[in-house]
Amino acid sequence: MRLLDRCAVVTGAGGGVGRMFSRALADEGARVVAADIDVAKANVTAAEIVAKGGEAIAVAVDVTDNWSPEAMAEEAIAHFGGIDILVNNAGRHLRQYYASSLEISGEALHELFAVNALGPLMAARACVPSMRARGGGVIINRSSVAAYVPRNPYGVSRLAVNGLTIALASELAKDNIRVNGIAPSLLDNRLTLRSLSLDEQDRLIAAQKIQRHGRSQDLVSTLLFLVTDDSSFITGQTITVDGGRVDRI
Repeated sequence: MRLLDRCAVVTGAGGGVGRMFSRALADEGARVVAADIDVAKANVTAAEIVAKGGEAIAVAVDVTDNWSPEAMAEEAIAHFGGIDILVNNAGRHLRQYYASSLEISGEALHELFAVNALGPLMAARACVPSMRARGGGVIINRSSVAAYVPRNPYGVSRLAVNGLTIALASELAKDNIRVNGIAPSLLDNRLTLRSLSLDEQDRLIAAQKIQRHGRSQDLVSTLLFLVTDDSSFITGQTITVDGGRVDRI
């Protein structure tokens, strides 16, 4: 177990990829704080981990609120003694966020950036003091390949996440805190597939070198690499898990 006795906070842990992230971290020995705005869903995630012999608690968190991430961190510290890993998985990904930047409603725009761009920063601000006190830690920010072709508000919000990853990595390196990101392409989860027509899915897959949907397990493997000592010399990077869709030099 590569994460034995470490405490991992996962936002957006109530379902989909967040639940898989939480279970995978627990399987590696981490004590998991399953945080979600829907605490009932977070409770399901925590219960699944406990049922398998792991340690987990569920916490309600609204990453757009100034105080809610602080309360999340306080609960993690109270239950597990401190925080070693933060996975910023909470995010907004709805079809309305692909509208024109000039036509999307102001309310939707504020909500999108509050969750996707400011949310990871607020969670990091809450968790970093405990990481410093413990001598280091790891932060993982979930992004998207849309950040590399930011043609709509959603892509721009994820581009902001990539910038945040670089900025935090620079600021926190002296504290032995590494910060990296994961940018997936089209995933085979229900939320993503529901937001795209079959023609749109086919077009996106055709743009990839590996001709299939991304799988949640593809992200889990990348996450475990980035949060363990296997990646101890990597920081400030966003890893694209996209079947070769984005070409970067």
